[in-house]
Amino acid sequence: MHAFWTRGYRETSVDDLVDLTGVRPGSLYNLTRPEGRMGCLMVNSAMELAAVDSEVGELVRGHMRRLERNAERALRNAKRRGEIPSHIKPRAKATQLMATGMGLMVVGKTDPGRKVLETIVDSAFADLG
Repeated sequence: MHAFWTRGYRETSVDDLVDLTGVRPGSLYNLTRPEGRMGCLMVNSAMELAAVDSEVGELVRGHMRRLERNAERALRNAKRRGEIPSHIKPRAKATQLMATGMGLMVVGKTDPGRKVLETIVDSAFADLG
């Protein structure tokens, strides 16, 4: 994963990964990604490739649609149960929460401190309580 974060997805080949890891190509997908501030592979791929690679763009859009659908479903359920205000529009709020989540992953890479990240999250959820 360090090769992706250092060189970028486009500039890192399978041969590079085999050389760096010593793992055979078929086993690369079984490796565990280390924790840290390297970011989400999906977000990094979106930032680097989605605009220039239609296949990556479609994969990213599909993942984002799934995130939005799941959030929308949860918000509709919460609204039905009276857990969030009736004026909340689940579809619009789901889109905002998905975008906020993606943004948090980008901002988080800069290590802005817990207070900044909490402020972003608090703002995103402020109208739900």
